[in-house]
Amino acid sequence: MLKQLAIAFLSVTLGGCSSFGVRYVPPDASQDSAEIFSEGGVHILTFSDEGCYVGRTHIEKSTRLHAGKPVVMSFEDSPGRDRYCAVPFSFVPEKDAKYQLVTGITQKDFGNKTIFGNPAMTTMCGVAVAKIGDGSSSSTVPLTGLKMQQVRFACIKASPK
Repeated sequence: MLKQLAIAFLSVTLGGCSSFGVRYVPPDASQDSAEIFSEGGVHILTFSDEGCYVGRTHIEKSTRLHAGKPVVMSFEDSPGRDRYCAVPFSFVPEKDAKYQLVTGITQKDFGNKTIFGNPAMTTMCGVAVAKIGDGSSSSTVPLTGLKMQQVRFACIKASPK
């Protein structure tokens, strides 16, 4: 009986862990890398060898990235009730570079009113990446905006907008 309970517990525990998907594996000390700094709400998306989405990993304050390889990220936030934004993007980090990721959410009023007389607001989300130079210099990094598309059953791919 105890053995059956242990097996059931282990199955539930492992099943819960796998629901997070495949986590991003940062480069080890022997691999070329870059570093990115973020204040939250950003994930690194992981893909199978076929290019299908398989998971995501939340970026902590500082994360090492593989240099010279495209990294796919997504800024996601829920700025209010019934509002959600997801901005998938990619760029190629350079060896030994440091980056600062900046995100923002604004509400825009288009001048229309809801049926209750309130302003009809639209949520607008944005992301920018700056390469941090020596001293106080920085330069904006060109990003590729992406869209997530289901291309077949159980396969969602990221493609340029």
